[in-house]
Parts: sequence; C-alpha cells; structure tokens
Amino acid sequence: MGPALRASKPAAVIIVGAGPAGSAAALRIAARRPDLAARTLVLDQEGRVERLILQAMDGTASNHQIASSLMADFPHLFPKFNDALGRVGSVARRFGTD
Repeated sequence: MGPALRASKPAAVIIVGAGPAGSAAALRIAARRPDLAARTLVLDQEGRVERLILQAMDGTASNHQIASSLMADFPHLFPKFNDALGRVGSVARRFGTD
C-alpha cells in the first residue's frame, strides 16, 4: 500500500478536465472554504482496490494474476476468485486498452 496523499499547502486548486466553468466554480468554493484545499486525503477501501488494479494494469500482469492479488490483499471483499476477476474486468473495460 502506497503513502496517503497529503496536501501540504492550500496554494492552488487544480481541476483536470472540468473546463472553464468547473474551474471557476472550484476557485469560488476554495475562496470561501480555504480549509478544503488543506484537507488531508486518504483513499477509502474501494479506492485502494481500484488503485491496486490500475497499478497492476501495466502490461505485465494477466487478469488472473491481478485477481489473485485482489484476493490476497482484500480477502474479505473477494473471497471467491470469480468476484475478484469480475472486478478486474470491470476496471479493465473502463480504463484498459488492448
């Protein structure tokens, strides 16, 4: 498991892919609530599952290997191989390329 994302300074707010309207709205919110930019962020369990899958999708691991890793790291979420493989397939359909 990697280090948690930590915000050290509330110096800037960066919105990727939101367009001008989204960026302006985010800046207005940040101006009203500077505490939001300084919050410490940590992935929840679902985020850690997705991170494991996405990091393993580097062209060297098969879906079978990734599913086995899910079962090892999250046995309470993926007690059955087919559950883990299904989750890998779901993430692969959203973010993978052939």
